[in-house]
Amino acid sequence: MLTDLQFAVRDFVREKMIADDDLTGSFKESSEVTDDAPLPDGYTIYEVRSATQEGSLPEDRTVIYIKVREAPSPITDLKDCIVEMYVGSPVDVEGVTPTSHGMLEQAAEKAWDESEHETIIADLTGHIENHLAAWTGAGFFAEGWQEGREGTSVFPVFAVKVGVKKRGL
Repeated sequence: MLTDLQFAVRDFVREKMIADDDLTGSFKESSEVTDDAPLPDGYTIYEVRSATQEGSLPEDRTVIYIKVREAPSPITDLKDCIVEMYVGSPVDVEGVTPTSHGMLEQAAEKAWDESEHETIIADLTGHIENHLAAWTGAGFFAEGWQEGREGTSVFPVFAVKVGVKKRGL
């Protein structure tokens, strides 16, 4: 379940970041870049990945990582999960700067801003239902930026509590 939820949240965040007008002109989603259509000069690419996503990590772009862990709960039909997002930027790639890194941290945070997205609950629920057949969204609460948890991350994480419940309840 947690892996599927990570993919649902990854797709949700990716969708919100692609639609972010503040990033337009500075960043492009990596899926839009091909050998036939390289980025124009001055563009930086990024990728939104689930922490459990298979494949080698890209070394030529910033990555927004999505991790999900379950919050302890005695309830079996309603679960709270903690989404942790962090941004990792390579230091030796042209075009990747502290400014671009900061812009991606802001965009990742903005993906969860209800004042920016009128249909955010429906959008998140749609992604959850697409990836978890028996579950649906039950809301979320953005907790904000936090220090990385000891032993798990050296990066600050943007934490969001996401609720999911079994369909039909």
